[in-house]
Amino acid sequence: MIKKLLTAGVLFVVFFNGESKSQEKASDADSAQYWWGKGYVSAVKGDYEAAIVDYDKSIKLYGLKGEVYYDRGNARAELKNYAGAIEDYTNALKYLIDDLDKLKTYYVRGMAKIEMLDLDGAIADLSEVVKLSPNHEEAFYYRATAKDKLKDYRGAIEDFTKVIEINPQSSRAYKLRGIEKIRLRDKQGGCSDLSMASELGDTKVASVMEKLCGSSN
Repeated sequence: MIKKLLTAGVLFVVFFNGESKSQEKASDADSAQYWWGKGYVSAVKGDYEAAIVDYDKSIKLYGLKGEVYYDRGNARAELKNYAGAIEDYTNALKYLIDDLDKLKTYYVRGMAKIEMLDLDGAIADLSEVVKLSPNHEEAFYYRATAKDKLKDYRGAIEDFTKVIEINPQSSRAYKLRGIEKIRLRDKQGGCSDLSMASELGDTKVASVMEKLCGSSN
């Protein structure tokens, strides 16, 4: 049957009949594309181990290395092999040219670094994201959480503030900014933020307010 795959801006038409397409007549570039597409199908099905095997084959052939490293990194991240994912994302960045592709790769590498507790590395990657996309809400949010873990509370407040500027309905940013403000002894400002988080629908903030502000109202 024919499956059409869209990944990294490339449309694949991949043929499957239970066996691999004949490789004898395919050029190295065609083969690389074939194994990339086959790996993508496995990843879509949730079979990340099989996807990695196919991506490995694609990488050994000519072409597509940036895109395939990126996709193999995603498969590895799904299997919680964050060190392997970071290695793949780093290799992808050596080949990728398009700014959007670079942005996506810096973002996922930054998230993998957070999982590995490489917080300085995560902040550096997420900073690259916001250089390329100044209104990237998720990058500011997770950079703020990384700064929080490093006890850079003022830096975290700055990033949470940016999240709120981008998305004024972000209850999670109000909640965490409020906690940061209280840590810096701005109880009034912090409790005001927690109250706003509650107004925006955070159903779990009441207990935080009761503990830090003396009230859930």
